[in-house]
Amino acid sequence: MPKVIEELREKILAKTKEILLQDGYNALTIRGVSAACGIAAGTVYNYFSSKDMMVAAVILEDWLLTLAKMKEAANEAPDVLEGMRGISREIRAFSGIYEKTWQQYQAGAGAVSFIRDRHRQLVGQLTEIVAEL
Repeated sequence: MPKVIEELREKILAKTKEILLQDGYNALTIRGVSAACGIAAGTVYNYFSSKDMMVAAVILEDWLLTLAKMKEAANEAPDVLEGMRGISREIRAFSGIYEKTWQQYQAGAGAVSFIRDRHRQLVGQLTEIVAEL
């Protein structure tokens, strides 16, 4: 009978984030994550098709939290200026966490089109929050 590990996807993402932030994008490998989780590399592929998909899932989790914080800052702000300051503060905090990751990722081949697509998405999300101010 196969071994069942509770919340394995979350465990994989936690280890991915730990390695990503500690050692950087270039040091992150599916084998390294699987070893840290005590599972076979093939098991990781049951959840994520590539290293980039793991990284995207980690960043997305933090981005969704950041969006919520920005909306909260905008809603609680007494005026537009304070709302923009709150939004800016959250963007800076999020960017600071992943700055090294993005630099290493952009240095790789083919990264530009992926980032361009995500940038459009990000601008749309920020526009919605700012429009509420």
